[in-house]
Amino acid sequence: MSRVLGWLVFAGGLGAAVYGIATLHVVISVIGLILACTAGLTLLKLRADGPGPEPEVRVAG
Repeated sequence: MSRVLGWLVFAGGLGAAVYGIATLHVVISVIGLILACTAGLTLLKLRADGPGPEPEVRVAG
């Protein structure tokens, strides 16, 4: 659930930044970029803390 919310905030932040740049509104652009950056860092943290690949098991012999 947190990853879905993170992706929604990330996409919304990027959308707001693009809208702010297109309409030349600095405040909207900055808020959108802050949201996108924060959500992106949160998603990277969730990815790093998530379950890793299974360790490879080798048979001795």
